[in-house]
Amino acid sequence: MLSRKKLHFYNRDNRRVHRSGPPEFKTQVYQCLKETRGKCLGSFAHGETLPSAPNPGLIVHGLGTITLPLFEPEARRLKKACHQAPFGRGSETLVDTKVRDTWELNADQFVLRSHAWQATLENTLRRVAQALGVAGGSTAIRSELYKLLLYDKGAFFDSHT
Repeated sequence: MLSRKKLHFYNRDNRRVHRSGPPEFKTQVYQCLKETRGKCLGSFAHGETLPSAPNPGLIVHGLGTITLPLFEPEARRLKKACHQAPFGRGSETLVDTKVRDTWELNADQFVLRSHAWQATLENTLRRVAQALGVAGGSTAIRSELYKLLLYDKGAFFDSHT
């Protein structure tokens, strides 16, 4: 377990190992990563670009089909269905446009209807599972529709810890 204040080290049996002297946070992270060297089946992270991804078939309840790529008239129409996106600070959920100037739809406000999009998503999950070394492959992970974010020109999500 890592924390900015104190780091606890655990051995392979999940027993806490006491170490003398509190090392700096970067040193703590380095030490944890060093101890995993050669034990990971895959990469720590994975990213890729899908240059020919199909249109997801976005349908917003109350608006209908939203064409993509998103041009300004459709963006204005979509924004009317959105609400200001909150952010979390500790146990609080806040809306503050000085920290996060973003609009959002909840997953129950829209659907993605394209079969080609679904197939692309399933293929992407397979590649991600393989790259990360997930035991069980793509059957052990899932994608889950959560939110749709809409950023105006110049919008941002600032650091808020």
